[in-house]
Amino acid sequence: MANAAAAVLYRIYELPWSTGLEQDSKFRKTAQIAIAALVVLALVIALLPVPPSDRTQVPEVPKRLAKLVLERKAPPPPPPPVVEKAPD
Repeated sequence: MANAAAAVLYRIYELPWSTGLEQDSKFRKTAQIAIAALVVLALVIALLPVPPSDRTQVPEVPKRLAKLVLERKAPPPPPPPVVEKAPD
């Protein structure tokens, strides 16, 4: 009987889906490397030169779009207002 009680006290309570310390440290190391790589990539992209845009030039509208805008159908006229006659 004493052996059964001692076995319960020294039981390892670990869930089947829990990870070990080794896996946790591998994940943290991989996550830190990935975040560092993304930060470096973001800094490189931010420092790339951007050609200046000329805002005085108006971009040419494609003919298909201009045709679509010009051929727009006229909206139907609004319905005539309803006039109620007062009872005599």
